[in-house]
Amino acid sequence: MLELPVEDRPHFRSKFLPNGYIHHWDQEWFDHFRLGGYRGIEWFELRGGALLTPEVFAQIVNIQVVGEVHDDTLRLYGYVKCGTVCEKLKMKALG
Repeated sequence: MLELPVEDRPHFRSKFLPNGYIHHWDQEWFDHFRLGGYRGIEWFELRGGALLTPEVFAQIVNIQVVGEVHDDTLRLYGYVKCGTVCEKLKMKALG
């Protein structure tokens, strides 16, 4: 995401599993992802910017992460409830 022009970078937020806290939407990609601490993230959402262009979405699909697309929002899962069926993202999800 850091390679995208600032105005094309998607907004993001996450839900912290231990206490259910949902972080506010943010667009500052530098510090948040260099500090680590991903262990407690239930899900991570991205929206807007160049996120749903085929070029950017293909790079996310190549990571082989579990997630789903809802309108202009992409949700990536860190944890899901036992028995929940999830799939890795595929280009066809972009629609």
